[in-house]
Amino acid sequence: MPCYFTAANLPSQQETLGPVVGETLYAGQNVNRKSIRAKFLRQRETASTQ
Repeated sequence: MPCYFTAANLPSQQETLGPVVGETLYAGQNVNRKSIRAKFLRQRETASTQ
């Protein structure tokens, strides 16, 4: 049985968090771990329901 997860081309941490931080700064919000985590989780929830 092939392992698809090891063959997946996943984005790096910087590629994942960069847009989240950029959107947070553009919105004039504070950039901290809590705000980044909240925005990231909202994006993931939205993506998984589409």
